[in-house]
Amino acid sequence: MRQEFSVFVSHVYPPLFVEIGNAHIGNKSSIIAILYRPNTPPLADIGDFIRHLYTALNNINEEHKSVLILGDNNIDLLKFEQTLS
Repeated sequence: MRQEFSVFVSHVYPPLFVEIGNAHIGNKSSIIAILYRPNTPPLADIGDFIRHLYTALNNINEEHKSVLILGDNNIDLLKFEQTLS
C-alpha cells in the first residue's frame, strides 16, 4: 500500500493506492488506484476530488510508474468540462 498517495479526506476523497511489481516488464512496478467519489451534496465536491487526484497522479508521474485507476467516480465524462465550471 502506498500511504503517501492514500490520503483520506472524509466524505470527499477516500482513495486506496497499491503498488504491484511486474516481473514481465523488466521488474517495473505499477500503481493501482481504487477511488470513490460521493455524488450527493454536500459531499459531491468534484473540485476537491479532482485536486486530490491530480496531486497523487503528478507524484506518481514523477516516479515514472504507470497507474491504473479503478472505482466509482460518479463523474459524467461527457459533461466533464461543464461540471468543473
